[in-house]
Amino acid sequence: MYPKEEFYKTFPQVQVASLESEWGLKNINDQTLTLKDFIRHLRNAIAYGNVDVTEEFYFIFTDKEYEIQIEFQDLTQFIRKLNCYCIESLIN
Repeated sequence: MYPKEEFYKTFPQVQVASLESEWGLKNINDQTLTLKDFIRHLRNAIAYGNVDVTEEFYFIFTDKEYEIQIEFQDLTQFIRKLNCYCIESLIN
């Protein structure tokens, strides 16, 4: 988990649906959701303890009225890509 103030402003305002498959978000169906908003919803759900895991290893993040379901492998892939993005931002 990265502090919001540290990296949030550097995230591009791109649609999750338009990201390359290496981000692991191919099964997120909200066509209007941006990467920034996706990260904000995850962060808020984690901060407030609103994370559930199903028997099929889907993670469910709930931020107020917004819910994101993501499979374990896709979540792992997203976290790796996000880490790389943040490290590259620090270097550049």
